[in-house]
Amino acid sequence: VDETVLDNSPYQARLIADGGEFDKATWAAWVGEARATAIPGAREFLTAAAKKGVRVFYVSNRDAGVQAEDTRKNLAALGFPDADDLGTFYFRDDSKGWKQKSPRRREIASKHRVVIVVGDNLFDFVEEDKPARERRAALVTEHGAWWGARWFIVPNPMYGSWDEALIAYDARQPSADKQRLRAAALDPAR
Repeated sequence: VDETVLDNSPYQARLIADGGEFDKATWAAWVGEARATAIPGAREFLTAAAKKGVRVFYVSNRDAGVQAEDTRKNLAALGFPDADDLGTFYFRDDSKGWKQKSPRRREIASKHRVVIVVGDNLFDFVEEDKPARERRAALVTEHGAWWGARWFIVPNPMYGSWDEALIAYDARQPSADKQRLRAAALDPAR
């Protein structure tokens, strides 16, 4: 959902303006506003697919509790297909063992033929616990036949497992160090 169909850059801008970093409380407040806009082309693409009989499922690490309904309202207000009830929403739900996305993808695939997966993060497609940068590259290579055929990745330069890998998945690092490592990764000349 996030940065694949919904654009949360206003939330990111707030963090920058406030000198803050992501935290669950500010994120929950943003999701509750249900004011994210659509990623350009996402609604049109999914609507065209739905018109051809494709069922659209929304898989996200947003919380399955109140965030699912707020997200559903946001997507429905923007005119996204299959957003009229929560039956197409597969959100993080520890009670179902849905901490990672893989079990949710398997659940969908057990009842439906999956024709395309779109995401903004390597872990939207394959998951492995905290792989180093070299292993991440190997995962991409191992699944090379799927990219651009059934799997499509939308760039997300703001956040994701790519920047967590840069800091060896250690969120305790000082903010300045995290920013330096992210900047170096985005601009190899630095």
